[in-house]
Amino acid sequence: MGSFNVPYEQQIAEQTLRENPDLNAIVALTSASTRGVCSALGRIHQIHQVKLVGFDDPDISGPLYNEKLDSLIVQNSREMGRKAIETIAAQRQGKSALPEIKLRPTLVTRDNVNSAEVRELFSLVWRAEP
Repeated sequence: MGSFNVPYEQQIAEQTLRENPDLNAIVALTSASTRGVCSALGRIHQIHQVKLVGFDDPDISGPLYNEKLDSLIVQNSREMGRKAIETIAAQRQGKSALPEIKLRPTLVTRDNVNSAEVRELFSLVWRAEP
């Protein structure tokens, strides 16, 4: 299910790896799970390469550079915030707003981790545009 407890996620991942020696891929659905699985993969030496796909880890200087992490699927929280403000403003002005807005996630890999698009996704600098 996933939790926000990295040591617990690591323990579950280690147990899963021991019980499934032929496992070749893990999808970690939270940033804590991503970190826990990265730690587990570093501690348990697998004969077969296990690919790890993680989600939404804000510290790309850490787990993404772990050789066990294949990629991250990242939401665009900046765009989510912008769309939320636009929707609230429209509703306050009596305008109709879309009931659902879908935003495409970004797949972050070693090939694009240093791109401007990905750096912006992980940037903690939030400034209003002029």
